[in-house]
Amino acid sequence: MTTLTRQALYDRVWTEPMTKIAADLGVRSSSLKAICDRAGVPTPRAGYWQKRADGRAAKPPGLSCET
Repeated sequence: MTTLTRQALYDRVWTEPMTKIAADLGVRSSSLKAICDRAGVPTPRAGYWQKRADGRAAKPPGLSCET
């Protein structure tokens, strides 16, 4: 079982697609999204990675101190 802090989870979801992270952790991407939601970790919206590749992605939101 892998344990990640909120900050580590936030850092990963904003540097790699959730499908890749989910595969690395051995869970489905929908489960990873639910984990992020419960932990209060914002996740990229659909199309973020394509926009990022084109240089048009919005800046990621900050991670609030709330859980």
